[in-house]
Amino acid sequence: MSKEKATIPLSKGYNPKKLEFPVYISEKYDGMPVRIDINKDEQTLHVSQRTRQGTENISTAKDAAIFGLKASDYLCDGSHSIIAEVTHETITGFKNISGTIRRQEPNDGFIWNFFDYAMDADAYFAYFRTRRVQLNDLFACAKFPTKYRLIKQNLCENQKDVDQFLNNNPIRKDQEGWVIRSYNDLWEPGSRSWGYQKIVVTPTEDLPLVQVDEAISKDGIPLGMAGKLWVMYKGNKIGCGPGALTHPERIQLWTDWTARWATWSNPIIEVKYKLDDTYDALREARFVSYRPDKE
Repeated sequence: MSKEKATIPLSKGYNPKKLEFPVYISEKYDGMPVRIDINKDEQTLHVSQRTRQGTENISTAKDAAIFGLKASDYLCDGSHSIIAEVTHETITGFKNISGTIRRQEPNDGFIWNFFDYAMDADAYFAYFRTRRVQLNDLFACAKFPTKYRLIKQNLCENQKDVDQFLNNNPIRKDQEGWVIRSYNDLWEPGSRSWGYQKIVVTPTEDLPLVQVDEAISKDGIPLGMAGKLWVMYKGNKIGCGPGALTHPERIQLWTDWTARWATWSNPIIEVKYKLDDTYDALREARFVSYRPDKE
């Protein structure tokens, strides 16, 4: 993703100690999030759509316009932002779906799974419980085509309810995971919140670290610490994010790498990633820990 501020709220990894109850659990779809903005008054209607990175795509523009026109009949005047995870009726896997969206070609096979809504500037201070009701009301009033769907939210009053739900609903092979939203989670695009958590399957691999790139600021200034890491996987060199490395550890790693001719010995590191059979490498690979017990 670009260094510009994201257009949607962002989630953190699951930490039950950080949850504020009640919460709502919903399915995490393995697609691309798209935000539809509807600006309406008595005279005009303007509909636009952007990905998480802020890119407008021709491939999803027609669907967004149809949804915006239909939704506008049931929305009051003002600015409205509605977010959906876009999947496809025949194409599976994030890599393939996102590639189809970025191809900038019209495609009638997209499925829009809506999960968040905000209205006007006041929405930046609105709680998720309010936004959820507003989105539910919109879908109760408007008769959208079947490709526009409302993601089901499952209410959990306490941690016992959450544990029971997760035990009774293990993540399927065709499912990316679960999303947990606290009732008081705010609408803050570009920010990560403990009120917005995700649970995904993240297996790990132990791989040799073969190269370290220096981190560069958005202004192009070298930061003197490790940025992107490179590991060997199935005979190929693939990229890996610094993940759990702390700031001092990233500085030390860059120092070790620049002095590698005397000290470097390709340490083994544990790397976590997302399951995705459409990737030849590892999707969203991230550093977890060093494995000094392995060579």
